[in-house]
Amino acid sequence: MPWFSTRSHNNARRRMLATLVAGSLFSTSALSAAEENSGYVDKLIDRFKNSDIKLGNTASNKPFIPMVYLDTRAYGDTETDTRAGDRLNYRLFNTSQAAGLPLVLSDRDVLILGEYVNYSRFLVDTGNVDDFSVTSLGLPIGWLRQVNPDWQIAAFVMPMLHHSTIKSNTDNWQTMGGIFSRYVQNEQLWWAFGFFADHAADGDLYLPYIGASWAMTPEWSVSAIMPWPDITWAPTRDFFISVGASLSGASWTVDEGDGDVAIDLDGWDFGASLNQRVTGNLWGHLKLGVGGLRGFRWEDSDFEQADTPIDSDLFFSIGVEYRPGID
Repeated sequence: MPWFSTRSHNNARRRMLATLVAGSLFSTSALSAAEENSGYVDKLIDRFKNSDIKLGNTASNKPFIPMVYLDTRAYGDTETDTRAGDRLNYRLFNTSQAAGLPLVLSDRDVLILGEYVNYSRFLVDTGNVDDFSVTSLGLPIGWLRQVNPDWQIAAFVMPMLHHSTIKSNTDNWQTMGGIFSRYVQNEQLWWAFGFFADHAADGDLYLPYIGASWAMTPEWSVSAIMPWPDITWAPTRDFFISVGASLSGASWTVDEGDGDVAIDLDGWDFGASLNQRVTGNLWGHLKLGVGGLRGFRWEDSDFEQADTPIDSDLFFSIGVEYRPGID
């Protein structure tokens, strides 16, 4: 008999669907509002420009990071072995959206309030295992301070609630956080240092952090933000291509005993993305790559088993983003 089932989880499905739809509607509304009613965004950008806070990279054509995004990914057939010795074959469909609201507190301080919603659907082809899904809701909060013209410090924390249809609709928490500093060496090069922590049902993770971003020319830039580096070619301010690694939407830890789940941060995807300005600050992207460069931990109730290897396969991603014009 399967140790999890989706047949009796209609209420859970409705809850997950409602969460996903609400998040998607919020993201879409935020994108539309930001684009069509740009008064607040323009004031926010002007507030940034008139403050001592320095964001972005003026030497590169690559736009600023997204303030709002909505993304959908599909991963191909993947196989792995459970600790019970069963062969598990599954496909994964993942939809995520996030939004952040920066609040300028002073000429040197900014507070960021955000939300994150993710829905992952595992379609399992193995005979003794049913399909299952995971819905996650995160509420990140961050703070950044411009110490002097060259140095910034920042900190964030994000509690996240996971709801899975494994073992009678399990809910469990995961919390991520960190503290970082950034040193701007010149208009082309900056460095980042810090410490990252992750508290989840399968244990705690603590990592030192170092990274850099180098705009070699306005068209070419390298982001060495480990462990997900990439290289970008931006021939204009309206289009860019990035090739590199990113956090995998298919890397999870699943507890076979009680159904607890957690995002597994040791997994990553490798691919190329095409990014095009649609209108104003609204962007669209397409991404294709290999999505098997990750670990899928299928563990017992004590979370003491080793990672199990999985086969790699292609993934495809499509999404929209709002990237404010902050240089």
